[in-house]
Amino acid sequence: KRYKGITYVLGKHRVADFRAADLIIKKPSVPPNSRFLSVARQAGVPVENEVSLFFRLTKAPVVAVTGTKGKSTTTVLIHQILRAARQRPLMAGNIRVSPLDIVSRTDRRHPVVLELSSWQIEDAAHVRIRPHIAVMTNLLRDHLNRHRTMQQYSRAKAKLFSHQTAEDVAVLNHDNTYTRQIGRQVPGRRIWFSDRYIGEENAVYVKNKAIIERWNGHERQLLPLSAIGLAGRHNVQNVLAACAAVAPYTIPARVLQKTIREFPGVPGRLERVRTLHRVGYYNDTTATMPDAAIAALQSFQSKVILIAGGTDKNLDFRKLTQVIPRRTAVTILLPGTATEKIALALERKKYKHMCTAKSMNEAVRLAQAEAEKRHVTTVLLSPGAASFGLFSHEFDRGDQFIAAVKKLT
Repeated sequence: KRYKGITYVLGKHRVADFRAADLIIKKPSVPPNSRFLSVARQAGVPVENEVSLFFRLTKAPVVAVTGTKGKSTTTVLIHQILRAARQRPLMAGNIRVSPLDIVSRTDRRHPVVLELSSWQIEDAAHVRIRPHIAVMTNLLRDHLNRHRTMQQYSRAKAKLFSHQTAEDVAVLNHDNTYTRQIGRQVPGRRIWFSDRYIGEENAVYVKNKAIIERWNGHERQLLPLSAIGLAGRHNVQNVLAACAAVAPYTIPARVLQKTIREFPGVPGRLERVRTLHRVGYYNDTTATMPDAAIAALQSFQSKVILIAGGTDKNLDFRKLTQVIPRRTAVTILLPGTATEKIALALERKKYKHMCTAKSMNEAVRLAQAEAEKRHVTTVLLSPGAASFGLFSHEFDRGDQFIAAVKKLT
């Protein structure tokens, strides 16, 4: 829609516009060292992103979730729990809903659950981002094409906690080396989560096959592990993180149990698309790093037909290529720089059950044929790499997989 009095410059950037603008709103994909941003800053033009603007404009209590993996599942589950507890939450962020789309509906009484990437946090660091509850699911090797080192990546994520006070809550993964280090320095009230027993401090942990909450000195059992409907150890961690995040709300255990038992998961994360001729097809397109693909492979009891590969983010694929021979019957690789690394490592291991596909349609057709030939009951899209090149983004990759699977007969 076009409004009178506005000049539109489309399809290009003009340096003069960045000097004369009243405000620049930066997308996460724009690098911080962009020459256009440098021009704006030199001219004294403020540079914001949607997260910094949101925190400037809202008075709502914010539950902010970040981490390398699991943040979308954790964000949606927190939102579902708070909604079941009649807290009337809103949800936005790096989950395909801009915080600016909901800012006019926020108020002091009802929480907003935000999923935030490291890029969003870093670009908003000049604002006092102060979530009432800040959650970090984990920190794994990823995005090193942008952050260069794990230390830089860790510092970017840790900025989520920087402006919290003793009145706020910091939720961190006790089982992860990086988050454990960050957790020792947070200013907010700390609550750990772990799939092992934690004998001190505020914590949500696993003991005797049940999830236990200890908050402000009071301990209670929330639910048995058998009540979690999602597959995989990584999803147990996501449930623990969500339970820890809502601990300050003192939600009845029965509400937690019902919500977690009925939670279907998030599209694109081990999402069952369909079962055809006794073969289940799973969309795990958001596995954009090797550790995520490993977690998906380990969620199935028997070998799978794996569709993987894509664009490299300066990551190490050695561990993934150790797991693939043990967990797959056949691996179908999509084009990309990560694929070149994966294929070379698998060839060195003399792994012979590997082929390539030039498109998602071709990959899915190959997967169906191999599954029927080898009597395999699971086809899994879990790329372990970025989607750039063949697809617009990871969700486009997942959408193409779903469309291709639905065409199968």
